[in-house]
Formats: sequence, C-alpha cells, structure tokens
Amino acid sequence: VMMRPTGHLSLSSKLRLMIVSTAGAALVVASVLYVTSEVMNLRHDLAQHVLTLAESVADNVGALPGTDATLARTMLQSIQVDPDVRSVELFDAQGRSVSSIAFGAPGAPIGQLEPRAADAAAQDAPPVRFDGFTSVLIQVPVTAGGARGSHIQVIAELAQLYTQLKRYLELMALALSAAWLVAIYLANRLQRVICAPINELLEVAQNVRTSNRFTLRAQKLSDDEMGRLVDGFNGMLAEIERRDLSLRVYQNDLEKMVQERTVRLDGAVTEAREAVDRAEAANRAKSEFLARMSHEIRTPMNAVLGMAELLRISNALDERQRRYAVTIHQSGTALLGIINDILDFSKMEVGKLELEVVPFNIRDVVEDVIETLAERAHSKGLELMCDIPDPKGTAVLGDAKRLRQVLINLVGNAVKFTERGEVRVVVQFKPHDLLNPGISFEVIDTGIGIRAENCSTIFESFVQEDSSTTRQYGGTGLGLAISKQLVELMGGTIGVSSEPGTGSRFHFSVALTPDPNGSAEPQDTSVLRDMRLLLVDDNANNRRILRQQLCGWGARVTEAASGRQALGILDSAFGGQFDAFILDTRMPDHDGSEVLAAVRRRSEFANVPALMIGPVLASDAPQDTPDRHVAWLNKPVRQAQLHAALRSLVAHDLNATRRLQVISTAALAQIRQGKRKALTIPRLLLVEDNPVNQEVALAILQELGIRAVCAWDGEEALQRLAAGRFDVVLMDCHMPKLDGYATTRQLREMETLSGDARTAVIALTANALSGDAELCFAAGMDGYLSKPFSLDELYVTLKPYDHGAAADSATVEHAMPALVKAAPKAVRCAPAATGSPLDEQTLKQIRALRKPGGPDLLKKIVDLYLANSRTLIGALREALAGNDATGAQNAAHSLKSSSANVGAKLLADLCAKLETGAQEKDLGSCQAQFEQLLAEHERVVQALTAQTAAA
Repeated sequence: VMMRPTGHLSLSSKLRLMIVSTAGAALVVASVLYVTSEVMNLRHDLAQHVLTLAESVADNVGALPGTDATLARTMLQSIQVDPDVRSVELFDAQGRSVSSIAFGAPGAPIGQLEPRAADAAAQDAPPVRFDGFTSVLIQVPVTAGGARGSHIQVIAELAQLYTQLKRYLELMALALSAAWLVAIYLANRLQRVICAPINELLEVAQNVRTSNRFTLRAQKLSDDEMGRLVDGFNGMLAEIERRDLSLRVYQNDLEKMVQERTVRLDGAVTEAREAVDRAEAANRAKSEFLARMSHEIRTPMNAVLGMAELLRISNALDERQRRYAVTIHQSGTALLGIINDILDFSKMEVGKLELEVVPFNIRDVVEDVIETLAERAHSKGLELMCDIPDPKGTAVLGDAKRLRQVLINLVGNAVKFTERGEVRVVVQFKPHDLLNPGISFEVIDTGIGIRAENCSTIFESFVQEDSSTTRQYGGTGLGLAISKQLVELMGGTIGVSSEPGTGSRFHFSVALTPDPNGSAEPQDTSVLRDMRLLLVDDNANNRRILRQQLCGWGARVTEAASGRQALGILDSAFGGQFDAFILDTRMPDHDGSEVLAAVRRRSEFANVPALMIGPVLASDAPQDTPDRHVAWLNKPVRQAQLHAALRSLVAHDLNATRRLQVISTAALAQIRQGKRKALTIPRLLLVEDNPVNQEVALAILQELGIRAVCAWDGEEALQRLAAGRFDVVLMDCHMPKLDGYATTRQLREMETLSGDARTAVIALTANALSGDAELCFAAGMDGYLSKPFSLDELYVTLKPYDHGAAADSATVEHAMPALVKAAPKAVRCAPAATGSPLDEQTLKQIRALRKPGGPDLLKKIVDLYLANSRTLIGALREALAGNDATGAQNAAHSLKSSSANVGAKLLADLCAKLETGAQEKDLGSCQAQFEQLLAEHERVVQALTAQTAAA
C-alpha cells in the first residue's frame, strides 16, 4: 500500500498542519468572497455613474431645438468629464447615427466616427450591458425637444476596477499573512493539549514493550476520549498481566508434564531399542535356523532321493522291490518340494530372499520347465506345449532361478489339476505397453477350473480352491503364495481367470531388462529355407506352434489334423512334392507309425525323411530302427532340437555336413558278439586337460591299436592342428583356457580360410545333458561321446574313420543328433550289495587294458587320480569359500569326469549335483553337498589305496 505524503510526519506536526491549513483555507475563501463582492459593487457604481452622466447628456440633447448636429455634438462632448467613457453616439428616431464621438485614453485626442445606422436589436436592450469585466454599453433615450424618439449610446471602459482590485488583493494578502501567523501560534499551543497525553501513553507502551513489565500504568489526565483511551490501555495491560500470570503457571505445569513424559518416553525408547535388538536377534536366529534347517533337511533328503534313485535303477531288484523304490523316490521328491516351499516362504517372510541379476534366455528357462514336467503330463495323457511366438528378445537379465520356480509352480499345478486336454505356456513380449511393460507369461490349462469367488484368495498362504482339492490332489497351498511374492519381488503382477469345468488361465508379467550382450543362438536356416513339409498332428495348438517355428525358418508347411487326412493329402500328391514329414506318434485314428508305414509302401515317398514326435512315455518309438530316413523327438519339442533334427534329416553326406553320430545299442551288441579288429587311424589328436582322463583315453586308444598325440588345452590343440594334418580329433568340451566348442569353431574357420579338407572332431563331455549335443552340433563337431566311455563305445565311434576297412553302415547311425535319438546315458552306480564306493566293472576294464609285461596301468591311473583329485578338492573348497560359482563349477566338473573314469560313480554323482548347483548360483546347497562330497572322496581314496596295495 502506498504511504500518504504525510505518513512520515509526527502527530503534532499533523495537528499543526491541520489547524494552519484549515484556518488558511477559511481565510482565503472569506477574502476571495469579500474582494469579489467589493469589486462587483464598485463596477456597478461606476456603471451607474456613467448612466447618470449619459442621462444628463440625453436630457440636454433633448432640450435642443430641432436636430442641430453641431449643438448635439457639443452636448455629446460634455460626457468626456468621465475618463472611463470611450465613445458616445446619437441616433435619431429611425436609428440613423446623427453624431458620434470617440474618446481615446485619458488625454488622447477626440476623433470623429463615421455616420452609421443603429442596430434595431440594440434599441430594445436594457440600458446597461456589460461586455466582459470592464467594458459597459449604455443606451439612454432622448425624450424631449426635436430629438424625441432618438437615443444616445455610450461605451465606457471601467479602468478603475483594476486599480481597486490590486489594492484589495494587497490588503487581502496582508490580512492572510497576519491570520496565518496567528493560526500557527494557536496550533503550536493547542496541539500540546492532545499530543501530550498521547506521547505519555506512547512512552508507557514503549516501556512495557522493552521491559515486559505489564504492571506499568498510564496516567489519566482528563475524562474525554483521551481519558477513555488511557483507561482502555490500562485495562488491556491488566488483562495481559493476568494472562501472563496464568501462562507462567501453565508453563510451569507443562514443564513438569514434559519432564515426566520425557522420563516415560526415554523408558519407552529404551524398551523399544531392547525390543528391536531382541527382534533382530530373533530374526538372525530365525535366519540361522532356516540356514541350518535348509542344510539339515535337504542334505539327508538329497541322500534319501539319491539312494532311492540308485536303488530304483539297480538291476539287482525284482519288480516288486523296484516299485517300492519308485514309491520311496516319488514320496521323497514330494516331501522335498514341500520342504523347499516352506523354507522359501519363511525366507520371504523375514526378507532374506534376494534376487540375482544374471543373463539368461527365456526360451531355455521355459523349455527346461516344460521338459521337467513332461513325464508327469504325458503319464496323464496331457499335451504340454511351449508357445513363444516372437523369436527375438529372449535374451534378458534377471533371476532365472526364481522365474523357473514360478513357472514350475504354475505349470505343476496346471498338470496336477488337469485330467484331460492340454497345458500351454505362452510368452509374449510387450516393450511398448506403457501400463504394463515387460514380458508376460500365461499358463493355460483345460482342468477343473476355479470358482470366481475363490480367484481373489487363491494366492493367499495355505489356501486352495476348496478343502477337497487338498485331499484329492495334495499340496501345502504355498505354491501360489510363493509365486505371487516372487513375481512382486521381480517387479511384476500375477492374476488368474477361470471357469469351473473349463480350465484356468494364470498370468503374470515381470519387467526383465534386455541383455545388451546376449542374443538367441544363431541358427543356420539356409538348409531349411523353402523346405516343403507335411505336418500331421491332431492337436491344433501343437500344429500352430510348430508351424510358427517352421515358417520362421523359411519352410513351407502343409497341415493335416489326422493321419487319415494326411494319407488323403498324399493320395493327391506327387513324388518330390514334400521334402520331409513331421508325424505325431499318438493320434486317435491313425497314429504316426501307421501313417509312416503307409507312406513307406508308396515308392514315391519311400525315401522321404520323416520326423516322429511323441510323448516321453511313448513305447512305440523304436530306438534302433533300420530306416535311416527316420528320426525321433520327444514331446515337448525344444526349438533347437527341432532345428537340429530337421537339418540332420535333410543332410545325407557325412563328410559334407556337420552331423553328430549316435552309437546304437544294436551296433554295440554286434561288436560285442563279434571279434573286434584293430583300427588304422594314423594321426589322432586327443585334447584333454585332466591327467586321469587323458591316461585312461590313451590306454583305450592303445588297446584299439591307435597311438595318439596329446594336447592339454585348446590353444595347444590349434597349434598342433596348424602344424600338421590329423584324421580324427577327440575333443574335450570343458577346458579352462579355450574350451572344446571355441576350439572347434576356430578350427573350422582355419579350414575355410586355407581350403583344407574337413577334420573329424568327436566331442568328449562328462555333462551327459541333452543340451550338450546341440552345442556340439552348433560348434561344428561330427561326433558325440559321453564320459566315461567304454572301449566298445570308442571303437564304434572311431570305426567310420578306420583307414583299413570301410565303415560298417550298421555300426553308426547318421540319422540324427544324440539328443534327438535317445537321452544321454544314465549315471551308473556301484552295486548296492557290495557297499564299495568303486565300480568293480570299471576297475576290471582298466586292468584289462594293461599289456603283458607293461607297467601297472591301474596304479598309474590311481596315483594320478589321488594327486589330481586332492588338487581339485582344494580348488573347490577355495571357490566355495570365495563364493566363486564359476570356479566351483569347473572344479566339480573336472573331478566328476576323473572320478567316473576310476569307477567312483557315487562321487561323480555328487560332483554332478554340486556342478549343477554352482551353475545355478545356489552356493548354499553346494556347501552342504561339499561336506558329503568330502566324506565320499575319503572313502574313494581309501578304496583306491586298498586296490593298488592288493595289486
């Protein structure tokens, strides 16, 4: 707000200014009115004086006889006695000017006016008219003598008015000055009457403000408004004093209350801290208890399951005992699943479950889950499918283990609660969805369904659709609760939609970061491009998924929903119209085998390759079919398996294509029944970093009549391959510096650049996993052999490369990769009856490799094993202590293969489990298994020492 111009003045100055201004304004107004009145009266008097003079002249002119102009002029000149007259003129009765005289200023000469006619309107005007302030016009009629009817007009300039006005103004100024002086004096005197009590009141207020003494009082000097103001001010001070007193009393009481509450609050804080400490201690104790429980429960459970599995596959049991072992294994697996659920749920409750971020491939995770549950689904006659329409974007960063756990829970539930139909896992990528970005997963089944009112509570702990499901299907009710918490930990949401009797759709989405350094495994689709395929499957979803994959590789697909429809298509087809058939082995009218038999009876399709796809439990899949143009795949079909199988089927020349060989049981039986001949392979390179494995392989090769050259790692192998030509390379897949896959890829590049002939590479691996064959195939290897291998198995593998005789076509099948034809060899175990940690059959084979008169091969291998295994045990211990999962995986892998070669099969199994745990970054379970591994290793060392001492 803008301050007034007088806002900075004091109250006394304002009073003075008010009094002086008011008095001055009044005096000015009065003086102006007085002077104006006097001037106007003076002007009127002067005009009346001129009028009287003019009337006198008019009377004189009227007394003249006739209209003598000369006499009239003389009479008119007499008016000059008044100095204010400026002109005089005589008009006759007709209004004509008879005579006129103009006077200048006083003392000026008289002039003669020209005769003119009088204004007719002027004759009727009043006798006195003012023109301006000082000019006046006077008309006087001439009423006597010969000039009757005429009149005299006089013009006067009242100059005396200005002289009088000046004198009046001087007097007014003098009077105003005197009056203002008197007003100033009076204002100075009178303002004290008002300002003195105000100043005193202001001084009291100032003292109260500075001293905070509300006992001070202002002195009352009058009973007027000022006195009432003083009374109000004193009353206000009294009220403030009273309230201040009450406030001090309340403040004292409040301070006491604060002190008391502070004491109580300090006690409460101390108790709270103690409670927090107790809670943290309890939390730590709970976490430690969970860790101990995880170790104490899982360790014996793993032993129970492992021994039950070994007992289940043992040949020493009859059918009834085997059923008992299977029941034990199944019950133990279910119990371990429940224990794992409870432990995971407890970890999440105390916030100890942490997610890891590692690169992985979504397709691999989903296909692993599907493959894990395939046997259970197929045993119920269900179709289990993996539907990932988009082949891109599957390489991501996240927690693959927890994602796998969620999928296993959902898919396992779907299989459990579905009696007929199918279970399908659908994965969709939604990078552009602003409301729900990331990757969505759906598990769709055709099971019993869930009532709508139960869909909102199905994810709560210990909740199932109804109590009868627990009795009928079993379970803890924790699976979905754990899945919900895991999905939310991964930044996603989970839900369900279902209709009783129709099926359920569980869906969840997680925000997984794309892996910038990852991509899907490159697949060479040139062989499959424009390939014409006949796809026969009675399940529409299966056909759609397979068609998407095949069309994505550039193939042209014709579909048939049944065997009968497929045969109808072939009836109208011509030879060469189809490059290959894909047949479902289980169809209602004509299964795949019947369709294939009918196809083979037609000469135009007799040699068309056929890929048979059936469930895991299909008993109609011949493992040793004489048809070299047929390959077998187990459902659910992995994309890489389908690609590898089709490539194998359409490739016919062993030396021109990169195909894996498979040792069939018929070929092994033929070799064992006949007499084995020495092989002629002049140049063979053995690439093996483990000394035990190398020694065993060299002994077996020597028994076959082959002298091999050794390389300890991939780099040394490449140097030897660059220096000279080899017929065959036995390549270990897992080596520390440059593994077998990378070594083979570099070898193929060298051959391409140099134009050299292709060198046969046989893969040696101790993993025995289905994915190893795919890796070998992609790296450019030609064969696949699982460690430990027997002399007969190596003989069959190397027989095609024998320079002494042509390869026996019955010995080696070139139809498909190892993973396609049959599952890898089952892990063997020591006979349960002996109780020995060593497999006597393996030791017997090693002893049989000793040449007469030669060194003790068993002792040499055992000595190498004892030294190497202790080194690997130390490396494994250091890796686990340093949380080095990769180091632990490598050490366990090497110890696994060398242990299997000396017959320590149970130790090899433990190494395999620890390797798997390290690969999944589950170092907690690895630590628990390590203790068991140490105990078993000591048993193996004692047994091997006893064996060499007895020899």
